[in-house]
Amino acid sequence: MSERLPRRAFLRLAAASSAGALLAACQPQVVEKIVKETVEVEKVVKETVEVEKVVEKEKVVKETVVVEKIATAPAQATERQEIVLWWGSGFDIETKLEQDPNNTDALWARELLTIFEDRYTNVKVKCEDHGWDEPLRTGLLTAIAGGNVPEVTIGEAYVHEFATLGALAEINVDPDEFAWGCIAGAYLDGKVYGVPAFTSSFALEINRKVVGDSGLDPDYVPQTWDEILDQSMKIFKAGEEGKNWFGFTVYGPTPTRTYGAVLRALPWINRSGGLLGDDAGTKASFNDPKAIAAYQMLRDLFKTTDPGTSLSEHEEKVGGALWDNKSAYQVSATWDCYSARRLEADTVYAPVPLCIEGCTRSNVVLGNLTFSPLKAAKNVEMGAKWCEFLAEADTQWLIAKIRGSVMPTVKRVLESPSLVQQPGYAGLEKEMAVHAEILLNEELHPVPPFKKNPSRIWALWSDVFAKILLSDEPLQILLDGMQTEVEKLMK
Repeated sequence: MSERLPRRAFLRLAAASSAGALLAACQPQVVEKIVKETVEVEKVVKETVEVEKVVEKEKVVKETVVVEKIATAPAQATERQEIVLWWGSGFDIETKLEQDPNNTDALWARELLTIFEDRYTNVKVKCEDHGWDEPLRTGLLTAIAGGNVPEVTIGEAYVHEFATLGALAEINVDPDEFAWGCIAGAYLDGKVYGVPAFTSSFALEINRKVVGDSGLDPDYVPQTWDEILDQSMKIFKAGEEGKNWFGFTVYGPTPTRTYGAVLRALPWINRSGGLLGDDAGTKASFNDPKAIAAYQMLRDLFKTTDPGTSLSEHEEKVGGALWDNKSAYQVSATWDCYSARRLEADTVYAPVPLCIEGCTRSNVVLGNLTFSPLKAAKNVEMGAKWCEFLAEADTQWLIAKIRGSVMPTVKRVLESPSLVQQPGYAGLEKEMAVHAEILLNEELHPVPPFKKNPSRIWALWSDVFAKILLSDEPLQILLDGMQTEVEKLMK
């Protein structure tokens, strides 16, 4: 039986249908399909004559479908990109902490990795231990030749060598933000190829007990070379010429400690003004006459030392003599004051004496751990990001807050009065303040970063230095001969 709809009801139904069509035209495809299905519901509605209720139900259905579409959309899986760092401190961190929960180097490395991976959530850092110094250099040369390089490598003396080979990528940091000696070894032709994460320099370490036992004032700090030599000679004699103790520990050269010997000679050589070369590694000046005074000073100091200690293959024996109350003086790095404290040695730190009053306060950086990105790496951009991350002030502060033993390299961190009050330097505030002052105010240089045959050059220097200490051969003749051979190696 057919019944005519009233005019007002017909208009309402027509309006509702038009609105539904317009809504369907503005929705994603999936909603359009739902709308087509609701048309059949409208037919059912016509039979029940509950038109207005069905329109409300149709809206609820559409909204429910859209919500379900968002809630059930599959998440996009993002695979982390692996970057490789040749950095022993970051390798096998958890095992190191299981063995020693207070391993500050491992704690610092873990914090760096955590912050970096939290910042770059698509990156996973893998650390590998490839040693240090010559083994690291040889391994990197092999990797470059084989076309399988890491994103980042650590280093110190060989950054210029690899940058000259075209193996390193440029880093976007301002070299003026660093204590110059720290960044100089990674700065070449106006570009930066490495970021020094931390550093040290040399200060004079004094064993107050040995000085006092020698009948001298334990609070006296020598200011000039004449003063330190005079003190060392008196202490050597008071210790029965090394039988009980000796005056000064000269770090002698051995086949396995070539680099360590030149490092500890450089504070004296640089203070004389006779630098071994320029900071760019392009020039060698091994026979600069000004350096004669430094080599003579080291030759004279060697006469107040114990040769068996000085020339030992065991580095801990050389440096440890002072902490064992067998030596009065030596040049020491930041980490050495931790050894002195552990061994309960009564030591203090001061700047290395000057050759004459008013001469240049020049020194060397060491332990200058430098990170460099490899140009041929799979993800060279992220390798550079890691290096730039290490140059940030907040990252640099973690050296003092967590790691200790070494100093930051960024000037604005070194200049902060609160630096030496950080947990990493607890109990050694005075000693670390001396080193911070040296890093900020002395003319710092890296070991000259010769681009060609650097390992052979330093091996040659080591051989000549042994002759300087153990013979009376004229110094200028020895240095002239060394300069001639170095020039051949640099060609």
